[in-house]
Amino acid sequence: MKKSIIIILSVFAFFMTGYAKEKPIKIAISKAIGSKSYETYSEWIKKYGNNIETINLYGLPIDSAKKLINQCDGVILSGGPDVNPQYYSKPQDSSLCETDNYRDSLEFAIIEQSFKFNKPILAICRGLQILNVAKGGSLIADLPTQRPSNIIHQCELPDTCFHFVKFANSRIITYASNNTYKVNTNHHQGIDKLSSEFRAVAFSDDSLIEAFEPIDTSKYCFIFAVQWHPERLNDPVVSDSIAVKFIRKIQEINK
Repeated sequence: MKKSIIIILSVFAFFMTGYAKEKPIKIAISKAIGSKSYETYSEWIKKYGNNIETINLYGLPIDSAKKLINQCDGVILSGGPDVNPQYYSKPQDSSLCETDNYRDSLEFAIIEQSFKFNKPILAICRGLQILNVAKGGSLIADLPTQRPSNIIHQCELPDTCFHFVKFANSRIITYASNNTYKVNTNHHQGIDKLSSEFRAVAFSDDSLIEAFEPIDTSKYCFIFAVQWHPERLNDPVVSDSIAVKFIRKIQEINK
């Protein structure tokens, strides 16, 4: 009898321990391998919860990547090379770009699957650009030659270029309208025509769109896109607040 009670109590303790642990948050990252800069995405987002797991999708067959999206709680579209101009009806600009056709195909599939299953999406740099293209927007293929400006958006050495962005009212991230913040910058492409699904919520001083969110926030679970690199910034406003809002939305869904 005593032995039976001990066994029952042990089983009860096992299950209670399991319930006490937080459910893992699985976040798919479109590319999180290949260099230190890609690995930084995982390191950054894991700082905002001890139960966060990341899954790199780059290199997988596209069908396998789509299946993993179904099992994940959120998606980060990471930075990287240019989106092929053929996808936004400017094939003549291809010579100005360095492209990765596999990655384009992979990320368009990831975006489609994420929309299908209403997964939260955080889009960074290239991620902002391909998300805009996926929803019918277009890009400037090369800012220095096609849209000259006194704002430097890209330097030879990453994280050596910075500029200010001015925020409009956002429905997703709590930014005060007309407040300005310094961000890092490392891109030579930018948004030309913004998708009709999105509204701009931040601009650089030369009026380039630096962040957007959905117009209809009830249509999408969570979408926030930024042109800078929050994963490489130590800033409570333009780095921490973005990650925290993304993770909190996932936690809210998982309850």
